Amino acid sequence: MCFSNSEIQRIQNLPSSRTKTLLLCGIMTGFRISELLSWRISDISDGISIKEKVTVAAIHMKNKKTPRTVILIPAIRPILATLLQTHTDVSQFVFRSREGNNQSISLDTANRNIKTVCAKEGISNRIGTHSMRKTYARLLYHASGNDIIAVREGLGHQDVRTTQKYLEVEEGRVDALMNVMWCASNEIEQERIRSPSASQ
Repeated sequence: MCFSNSEIQRIQNLPSSRTKTLLLCGIMTGFRISELLSWRISDISDGISIKEKVTVAAIHMKNKKTPRTVILIPAIRPILATLLQTHTDVSQFVFRSREGNNQSISLDTANRNIKTVCAKEGISNRIGTHSMRKTYARLLYHASGNDIIAVREGLGHQDVRTTQKYLEVEEGRVDALMNVMWCASNEIEQERIRSPSASQ
């Protein structure tokens, strides 16, 4: 399930926190949760400012073969910069656990924290860590004029059929589209009845 545009706005309006930053990074980069949790400060910062791009090494990618580089759009950079104010070492994980010496939060912790934040904001409990990547796919699909090849590239997929699975039709959207189509069809028919000469 994807985040809606209004839900993304509500997340953006939240006070600064590790979970807010994780959510927005997932939505704005399309990285998988395990890839996000591999980020270290040196991956996203040059020690002075947030980098324009972030690269996840092949070892942290799903296929373990190819690294992936993604732009850090201007909207996410100040949010990351605020989070990094609590970090002191470039080798530290960006989404650092509060337990242990220097380790990332676990996948379970990330999922639990995301669900907790979303519940407080009245966002569906069907949202999970993979919802961020699905939302990225949907936003990129619409921004590209429904170019599925661009989305495939953005997600780093080898097969476009995998990409198609990400572009699920939002719940209730088919019914809404059918209603629009039905209304349009009725208007055309009514116009034809009012102007019989137009069909001759």
